[in-house]
Amino acid sequence: MDLTDRKPRDWEEPSLFDLQAFEGSKPERDKSCLTTNLWTHQKALLIARYLHSFLSVTKNGIYIDAFSGPQDIVTEDTSWAARQVLEQKSNFLGRACLFELDEDKIPILEQLRKKYCQGFTRLWKRQVMVVKGDCNVTIPAYLKGHRIKPKQATFALLDQRTHECTWALVKNLATHKKGGHKIEIFYFVAQHWMNRSVKSSTTAVKLAEIEAWWGGKGWKEFIELSSWDRAEKMQERFQNELGYKYTKAFPMKSNGNDGNIMFWLIHASDHPRAIPLMATAYRSIGLKISDEQWNQTKLEDLLTQFGNESPVR
Repeated sequence: MDLTDRKPRDWEEPSLFDLQAFEGSKPERDKSCLTTNLWTHQKALLIARYLHSFLSVTKNGIYIDAFSGPQDIVTEDTSWAARQVLEQKSNFLGRACLFELDEDKIPILEQLRKKYCQGFTRLWKRQVMVVKGDCNVTIPAYLKGHRIKPKQATFALLDQRTHECTWALVKNLATHKKGGHKIEIFYFVAQHWMNRSVKSSTTAVKLAEIEAWWGGKGWKEFIELSSWDRAEKMQERFQNELGYKYTKAFPMKSNGNDGNIMFWLIHASDHPRAIPLMATAYRSIGLKISDEQWNQTKLEDLLTQFGNESPVR
């Protein structure tokens, strides 16, 4: 059955955007056709489709990408979020801030920036910045020097490989806006190789990096949790420690709907439409959401509040 023919569930956004408008709306199942891993491709596609739909709601937006360069600088295919997001050329994306530590990827990002700006007549409304350096340092510096208005919808993608993103950075993003909705965060937790990575981290420097990633001494207890319990724990942290109203974990598996969970996407937002829109975007790339995944989410309460709040962030 075609994805666009299925009747949406009650917690999904029914018709905010036309899935057929996206090129290649059905996901590529044959991994041999991709130059990157399938889950990498689907992560990028998911973020781009979600932003496309949500910007249609907010009518404005700022995109922050902490690890914005392509995973493979040799093939440089479309399987990276910054390219997917910018090549949509949304009329509502006013500012994109691309951060990257790897200096070899900076020229690729600069080319993407120039390509994105072509065709826009009012470039003063379009800002694309490419910033080299450790995002744990450069993003706080950027936020300190660039004002974000209370009603500006702001999205931060933290697509780390394992534990490169410190919890201090997450807190900085979560608490930056003093009015309006918080900066929305897409936080990826490496699941499949987390244990192996931690086990191989035996030096004081590596252990300090893990502690900075977790934001304290409790990371050992987290590593001992099962995959689903890790996802639930991270949702709780975004709600209880950072004060987000809505959080949801979406699994990204090795072969679409099959195989191992490679990453968990922790989606944190203050906006009541965010989680249903992400669920719709998730389905639009061919990924299934089982009823079990939603047992711990009070979706009826969420949708009730959605009906009472303005879509303006």
